Amino acid sequence: MDTQDQSEIIQALIMEKYKSLEEPRFSFVDEALAARPYDPVALELLSWFWVFEDTDTNYDVAFEYLLRDQEQTWRLELSMLGRYAALLRTGAENLSVVIAPGRDDFLPREEWLLGFLQRKSITVLPQEILATPLPINLTNAELDDACIYHALFTDIAAKPWEPWQPRTETASLDSQ
Repeated sequence: MDTQDQSEIIQALIMEKYKSLEEPRFSFVDEALAARPYDPVALELLSWFWVFEDTDTNYDVAFEYLLRDQEQTWRLELSMLGRYAALLRTGAENLSVVIAPGRDDFLPREEWLLGFLQRKSITVLPQEILATPLPINLTNAELDDACIYHALFTDIAAKPWEPWQPRTETASLDSQ
């Protein structure tokens, strides 16, 4: 399946779960939190990594895990909308590298992780799909900057693979 087809399937899933891009509903989050579909995956990962769940239900629409071995830390985000994952190699200054099939610079543990997730029927998405623009009205992601990543995983103001830039306010204190 090519990137365009996969992106369209994901966008249809997003519409099905949120019901609307203008006024999205988040009822699927409570359902996923009650079902905890990825607990067996996280338990199995404990055999290979130090695993810390970092899900914040105020922003996340995914189960967020930090995975650590002796040399590296990764962020594994498992979507509450469907069996999709974002796998991020953490880096300096909160800049992460998206790890997905098709890259040629895997660390040995990353290759194992991708195979493990594939065996669990979890699709790890490449940056090209994660960055696909999506005009969804979320709280933190700006409408003109929102993308599939925000809708599938977390409503944060940034994309983890881009340098973080704080929002600048244009209002002047003198005008008050």
